[in-house]
Amino acid sequence: MNGYHFFLGDIVSLGRIVVGDSCQYNLKRQIDLTILYHGNPRFKCFTEEFGETIVGNGMTERESQQDWEDQFHFRFQELYQMLSFEMNCDQMELWGKFERLIDLTLYRNELPVVTTQIGQIIEMRPKPTLIRWINDERERVPPNQFIPPGFISYKMGQFFEAVVERDYQTGRIQRIVHSKLLPNFKIHDTSASIDFLSSLPSSKDLPETTF
Repeated sequence: MNGYHFFLGDIVSLGRIVVGDSCQYNLKRQIDLTILYHGNPRFKCFTEEFGETIVGNGMTERESQQDWEDQFHFRFQELYQMLSFEMNCDQMELWGKFERLIDLTLYRNELPVVTTQIGQIIEMRPKPTLIRWINDERERVPPNQFIPPGFISYKMGQFFEAVVERDYQTGRIQRIVHSKLLPNFKIHDTSASIDFLSSLPSSKDLPETTF
């Protein structure tokens, strides 16, 4: 680490990096975070794999590790949203390091699919327990901790729009992130609505992309 005067600190081994409640990176192999006392800020955290590209700073060892993990998360997500031809040479080099380190297949499989859907409450016991989506599929309402607070007050027959998280592999509903009532919504022709929604392009219509 050129230009720095460090004193021996700690080494932390990681096999997985967890960010928040819904994002984690399973690593193909363990990496060692080196946390060294520096001076201002007091601690710096880095790895052999990423060198000075990703460096965490903090007033404590834990803060410097957290900063490193946050920067790892930010840099990965920044590149994950890009196609290979959009990256410059430095970004391509960094993406290559992420590819060699992160189990990307497992990462993609664990990511929820987020969709916006219109549904109707068709069962109450006494709170909403069953939804009929506009494509005529029926689904149980998730437990209270996985729905917005106001959802429990919805009444029989009311239509609503919801942002829904679904399991990537099974398609099952995991969580209703956000919802709002649609007081003026009416289905004039259910079959026509389904045909229209089915005609809209989806991710399966996109060409396969490799990095």
